Amino acid sequence: MTQRPSLFRAHHAGLFTLALLAGCASGPHHGKAPTDTPQQVTQGKGYLSEEQHSLRTTPVSWLGTVQTGGRNFDLIISSPVRPGRYPLIVYLPGLGEPRTAGDGWRNAWAQAGYVVASIQLLAEDGQAWQSPAARHGDFRPLVRERFAASAMEARQQALHNLLEVMKQHAGDPTLANADFDHIVLAGYDLGAYTALVGAGEKFRNGPDTPPIPGLAGVIALSPYADFSGPGFESRYGAIRVPVLSVTGPGDTDLYGAVSSVSARTAPFQHMPPGGKYLLSLDDVSHEQLSGSPLRQESPGDGERNTQDKNSEGNRSDRGNRRNRGGGGMGRESGGSGDYGDMSGRNGGGRNLGNGQVQPIITAITTAFLDALIRQDDIAQEWLRRDARRWLREAGSLTVR
Repeated sequence: MTQRPSLFRAHHAGLFTLALLAGCASGPHHGKAPTDTPQQVTQGKGYLSEEQHSLRTTPVSWLGTVQTGGRNFDLIISSPVRPGRYPLIVYLPGLGEPRTAGDGWRNAWAQAGYVVASIQLLAEDGQAWQSPAARHGDFRPLVRERFAASAMEARQQALHNLLEVMKQHAGDPTLANADFDHIVLAGYDLGAYTALVGAGEKFRNGPDTPPIPGLAGVIALSPYADFSGPGFESRYGAIRVPVLSVTGPGDTDLYGAVSSVSARTAPFQHMPPGGKYLLSLDDVSHEQLSGSPLRQESPGDGERNTQDKNSEGNRSDRGNRRNRGGGGMGRESGGSGDYGDMSGRNGGGRNLGNGQVQPIITAITTAFLDALIRQDDIAQEWLRRDARRWLREAGSLTVR
């Protein structure tokens, strides 16, 4: 079984024609969803939540109380416009990234029916590349400082404080749809490390982190692991929630936080089995996993209220959903899903392009969310039966 922010764009002309996903479906929802959830679509070219929501994206700044650390919390929140109850995803960007980072993932998940809040928990993490040493290309002191146990302890405290502040603002329009009983931590790079620690990873000599109420799962894009501190078995043994790790053989960060790319699979290999997924893309780079444009945005870019104009789209009957699984990722005729060989090998071994990476990761992560967080039977079936052959030579999806 099993970045870049070019979103799936729905064209309402009797069916959705998407960059990688074509087809449509409808019918009553029979999953075990704990919330007011949309139905899902299983299609021959991939997976897509059935209802593609219009979005509202809003920057917010909240001042915490003394009880929550008294710090400012600056977030970007994307949520479906239609009233409902949608699981909450807290997205944590990588080292040196602003709160606007990862908009490819944030928008896609919100379109699929999730409230997604993006935040850089510590200002020092967002300002990392402004240090004199980093400006001169010496990243070693920076990595030691920002990946240290003391910094992670402060980050975890900020995460718990953030969730308390968000609950205090649950009546605000930006969070009115958020379901705090079903929370997902998602992150890239340093953010993935933070998310896994929030789920129970023991970090070096740091204290055990208190459980996060309502934590239902984790998405770790480019997981962090090193060979210091506790052994891998004890380090990851307490992570019981579902986890999707996303990496690949080319997932090498330029600042040397991870000494061996193979270490990025350590969390998946050593977490207790049950709901643990590893998506490995053969030709993906570390930067492509960030979900941000190739050129890093400044912290102020994109911080404005937006509402996606995508329509809800038409759906056909649910029975067709089960019959559209499978299919390769090679060249198909018609529509805008003409990606050729997704492995990139027919093009002289070049890396997967951003327009290919984003739809792949979006499909797998959305199916994971729907299957493991909403307990949707169609998403579970797609992950179990069709995802591997859908990926074909682009990569692999392994399940424990």
